[in-house]
Amino acid sequence: MRFVADEPIRRPDDDLLRFKDFVDLIEGAVRSTEAPFVYGVLGDWGTGKTSALRLLEARFRDENGRLGPRFPDGGNIIVPIWFDAWKYENEAHIVYPLLYAIKKQYEFDVGQEKRSRIASAFRTVVATSLLVVGQVGLKALLSNLTSGAVDLKLLEESITRVRKAQEGQEQSPFESILSDWTDSVGQFSEAFEALLDTYARELVGSEDQQRVRFLILVDDLDRCLPETTISILESIKHHLSVPRCIFVLAINGRVIYQTIRRKYGSEMIDGREYLEKIINYSFYMPELDLSREREAMREFVEKQRQVILGRDDLRREFNALINALSECKFNNPRRIKRILNRFVIYLKRLPERDRGDAFLPNAIRLMLIAEYFPTLFQLYMRINREASERIKKLLDGSIKVQDFEVMHGINVAHLLPQMRHMQELFNLPAANDQIFANQVQQIFELTRLF
Repeated sequence: MRFVADEPIRRPDDDLLRFKDFVDLIEGAVRSTEAPFVYGVLGDWGTGKTSALRLLEARFRDENGRLGPRFPDGGNIIVPIWFDAWKYENEAHIVYPLLYAIKKQYEFDVGQEKRSRIASAFRTVVATSLLVVGQVGLKALLSNLTSGAVDLKLLEESITRVRKAQEGQEQSPFESILSDWTDSVGQFSEAFEALLDTYARELVGSEDQQRVRFLILVDDLDRCLPETTISILESIKHHLSVPRCIFVLAINGRVIYQTIRRKYGSEMIDGREYLEKIINYSFYMPELDLSREREAMREFVEKQRQVILGRDDLRREFNALINALSECKFNNPRRIKRILNRFVIYLKRLPERDRGDAFLPNAIRLMLIAEYFPTLFQLYMRINREASERIKKLLDGSIKVQDFEVMHGINVAHLLPQMRHMQELFNLPAANDQIFANQVQQIFELTRLF
């Protein structure tokens, strides 16, 4: 037995959850887009955003990473560049790893022997980026004048004092520094554009370089620290959105909205409006409708079963799991993989006599509740079967949300939309009270959620 790894889909042949139509939509937009442009691929964690981006990348590169046909239908040449933002969230200057990713992809696409041809452009864009992004550049400029780092919060006050003291005289040292820094802002964008121009020219030649479009795929941005997230978003908006450059950002919208609000510490900042100023158009991850796509679900689970067990085993039990996933509209691919791993461990510990139709459906539903609604699972730990009855009354309005929360000490208001969507999950079949209590304890021991 071996566990299913939480790895994204990379090849079309592995697209058992049928993201093809969704990726077709994004590919069509990318091929017809006038650059610069910024797309968002929005969805909750675990819904397949990384898989969608990898499948999009595979439309333009083969399994070995080589670029596909250069002029499909006489159109643009799309050059994908992958950047995993989460890997570099602790970098003081997050844009540099992105620039380095572009440089490494150039060396792969064009060849190591030609890397010297991009070296000068790369050094220029890195140098100007260090002067621009965040506060690092301005502090560096000021340090020579002050023999140390200057608190930028004091900058406006300092300049005001200098102006008052030197009114009518030549430009103050501080004003000169600010002037240099302001010039660098424009130079950074120009240097980045020049870097991509060099890449395009070395890839296809000067005659066709205008057809090249760089597709920069930024993954896991929503997992970064707030400062890192904001730094990347604002760098894209102000400095990196240049001709021939298309960004696709895979993000959890709700997390980014909260990040923006925390960063600026104001209820007046609307995270959605802020993001809309940066992202020109958003695609939303499709919800897997397992009631209609049961065959796709069956194929996906069956493949994972073979990976886990390596033989024809537990087929009946896995069919019960598939039915429960479909009936309860459990549709998060990452969580499904976790459930599969736990399910097999559960079965291995369960006596054969307890795997029948009278016992397994309850156990599966309890496992899904523990995965998706861990706070509600605590209720089952306390009052067992009665939990389902009270949850049903909450969902049909017989119990008010506030009364439910006070009665059980559980915050559920934010969970209600998902609970209503998956309300079949709480319809647990009748079972002996002692057996049910034992199942709850078994699932708790398996998950140890709290």
